[in-house]
Amino acid sequence: MIRVFLFIGLLGFCFHTYADEYILKTKGEMKSDFFKDYGITALDYHSAGQIYKVEIPNSKILSGLQNLKSNDQIEYVIPNVKIQIEPMIGEEMDLKSVQLLDQWSLPKIRMQEAWQKAGNLGSRKIVVAVIDTGVDVKHPALAPNIVPGFSFTKNNSDVTDKNGHGTHCAGVIGATGLVVKGVVGVMPVVSIMPLQFIDANGLGNLYTGIKAIDYAIEKKVDVISASWGVQVSEPGIGIALKEAAERADRAGVIFVNSTGNANRDNDVVAAYPANANTPSMLAVAATGLDDVKIPMSNYGLKNVHIAAPGFEIISTFPKGKYKKESGTSMATPMVAGLVAFMKAQRPELTGAEIRKILQDTGARADIQNACRCRIDAAAAISAILN
Repeated sequence: MIRVFLFIGLLGFCFHTYADEYILKTKGEMKSDFFKDYGITALDYHSAGQIYKVEIPNSKILSGLQNLKSNDQIEYVIPNVKIQIEPMIGEEMDLKSVQLLDQWSLPKIRMQEAWQKAGNLGSRKIVVAVIDTGVDVKHPALAPNIVPGFSFTKNNSDVTDKNGHGTHCAGVIGATGLVVKGVVGVMPVVSIMPLQFIDANGLGNLYTGIKAIDYAIEKKVDVISASWGVQVSEPGIGIALKEAAERADRAGVIFVNSTGNANRDNDVVAAYPANANTPSMLAVAATGLDDVKIPMSNYGLKNVHIAAPGFEIISTFPKGKYKKESGTSMATPMVAGLVAFMKAQRPELTGAEIRKILQDTGARADIQNACRCRIDAAAAISAILN
């Protein structure tokens, strides 16, 4: 039976729907005249998900959806949700600031000890896709670690970040530490693939987010880092993201996703793709200096798997700058970077194995997640090397 989902709760992530754009899941590619019969315009087809982006005129939405219900070639119809990330409001810095040396999060997770135990700072054979606002690929602290990506906002290879969110996330993962007074990421030697689907104003949409996930799968990346999502009271809205996460899982791609910044229980109000809860999914909450959940972070004993520092995290920012930001958006790339570092030591590790290791070796934290813990890099690396 076709499923039609229309109602969304504005809970956790800031988003709303395009007035007339919908996503249709079909049982295959349809003939061009199929949609004309319904007064619908097909704007794009994404074969990996068997989904169409379609336009339904406002005057025909109700009749169009009712007519689609009777067609057994369509599995579901959902709004093409707009995804809007929160503004970057943290403190901006330049290289003259001594505060750049104050990266409290790396000692907290014992990252330096992890590098020493492994005897390396990572490997550029490991590729992490940062699905976000793009990346400042010329940033001196990032440039050596950047590999070609793609922009789904411009439909070309220009991933220039005019927002800053993606550049900040990329630096948490893999800033090189080679710039004097510059920051260092969790994995200073890594390959970062920027996949842009959110524009300079922090706006993206569900359809292009899914295309970015499948692009990462197609390119055989090792890890996806996604500091965004959709939190809804109607789980059906997340079905397309859930299916994308399942495709990543089948392809052996480890998916690291933020849980949201609304101080809500994700076991009660689902957030996607995090709540897809596939074996290789790591849904991340955020803790502070005292190993207590930061007030904004979402939580959940079932659907939130791990936590990481997410308070006043210093990282890269466009035009060679740096910035201090807080939230699950910062905790997520910290976990993604550690996951990538673990893969660099033991490429055969699956997402399910890495999740269990991180939970078994995590440091105790005052937070409601599956392990009541946050990442401990040194303990995790010791576990996989021994």
